This record gives sequence, C-alpha cells and structure tokens, in this order.
Amino acid sequence: MTKYSIDAVIVTYNPDIRLLLDNVKAIINQVDKIFIVDNGSDNLDQWNSLINSSNVSVFPLLENKGIAYAQNFGIKKSKEQSSDWVLTLDQDTILPTSYVVEIMRNHFPSKVGIISGRFIDRSWKEINSIYNEKPNIEEVNEIISSGNIVNICAWKNVGGFDENLFIDYVDFDFDYKLHRQEYGIYRVNNVVFEHEIGNGIPESMIKTFLGLKKKHVFDHSAYRLYYINRNRIIVRAKFPEYGSPYKMIVRELINLKEILLFEKPKVNKLRFSIKGIFAGIYYLFSGRYLDETN
Repeated sequence: MTKYSIDAVIVTYNPDIRLLLDNVKAIINQVDKIFIVDNGSDNLDQWNSLINSSNVSVFPLLENKGIAYAQNFGIKKSKEQSSDWVLTLDQDTILPTSYVVEIMRNHFPSKVGIISGRFIDRSWKEINSIYNEKPNIEEVNEIISSGNIVNICAWKNVGGFDENLFIDYVDFDFDYKLHRQEYGIYRVNNVVFEHEIGNGIPESMIKTFLGLKKKHVFDHSAYRLYYINRNRIIVRAKFPEYGSPYKMIVRELINLKEILLFEKPKVNKLRFSIKGIFAGIYYLFSGRYLDETN
C-alpha cells in the first residue's frame, strides 16, 4: 500500500487498567494519534493519570453513550486530523507491535472498507486449524470491530456506525452497510492478535449431553442480553440477505434454554432477553427502535 496516515480509537468503559495500558503501549508507535473515548468509567481518574503521551487524547463522555456513538466520536476526531485510516480497538485488545505495518504492506483492491488481522479469544485459547487451509488475504462478509483498520472515507459514505444499536451487532451492521456500497472487507489470516469476546461458561456434563461441548456459550449480563437479542433481529431485518430475521427470532427463543441451564440470575436474564426479542420484533414490523433497558 502507498503512504498512509492512521490514527487509533479506543473505546473504554470501566477498563482493566493493566490491559488498557498494555493496549496503548502496543500501538503507541504504530499510529499517528490515539483517541480514547470513555463511556463514563468509574475508574477514569485512576488510569487517565497513567497515560502520559502527547500522542494520546482522552475524551470523557461522562455517561455510557454506547460503543457506536463513541466510535463515531473518535473517528470524527481522527477525520479532523485529515487521517485516511483509523484503527478501532476495544479496551482489552492487545495487538502485536508490528500489526499495522504487517496489515498495510499487503495489496488490496482499490475500494477497501476494512482491513483486519485474525483474532484469537484469550479466554478460549484456541487456534482453529481451518485457517491453515485459507488464503492469507481473505474477503469476508463480517468481522468484529476490534483490530479493524477502517477507511475513513468509506465510514463517512455509509453513514458511520448506527448509534441506535448502542452495543452488540454494531460491527456487523457496519460491515453489511459497507458491502451494500461495494466496499470490501479483508482479513489477513497470518496476522494474529488477542481479543476477548466475553466470559465463557466452562465445559460440563450438561453441555456435553445437550450437544454444546464445542459451542462457546457466554455468560453475559442481563443488560447485554437485551441488546444481543434485540440487535441480532434488527440487523437481520435491515439486511435480510445475510439471514432471515424470522429464523433469528426462532434462534433467540431456542437460546433461552442456555439461560435456564447455565446462567444466574435466571429470572432477570430471562426477562431482559425476552424484552430484547420483542424489541427486535417491534423493529421488524415498524422500522422503529425500542430501548427498554430500564
């Protein structure tokens, strides 16, 4: 790739301070500027004072406005610096110290929306051997946002991230918008980084009996379960070419059994999950967003 300018945007919310500092340390020499957008962390004063670099700017939003709003905020700051690309990161993602160079030295088609490496979830410590059979540069339909190098022009042209989604499926919604405008999303499979999707439920006899031994079952909060259930249906409703929203509704209803079997507190998580499913159905038939997390 020709000469480029690139910044990084890290979204924080009550981060593990050690992981956040490792995150910043890993990329400080790989990008021009780092913009940390904080969604109302209780521990902001503890870690903000530890980041001493003129290349790092912290923007406290004072309340949790969601990952989509925070990412858009950070990319707007980068755009003001006339950058071409922005590296989007979760607070706990640790990149190799040569990540950006290894990604950007490859050749991609001219209309690129996102370039990324391949992540390994540190909770599961798995490297799937299937990637050994894949090409080094692979075009994909969807990719998680952390570790992405985003074309700022493409981000602007598709309208950025959907702030109504707040959290969960924000990345896939953005991916699908890029595809609709014929931007490519490319994963460089031999560039690997660590990321954590969520707290996994350990293997057990129940998981094995139910045929879930090889399935990653995550223990999310009731708050997150609302958005996961709601947004998966909403995104399928917006982009049915990537899967039927009606099948997604059935899937979410079936997935309720995982709460009954594995998670606590069951009643509250079931309540929020079901509210999320109904909010997704509401969008499917009305085209309007509901937010009932209270």
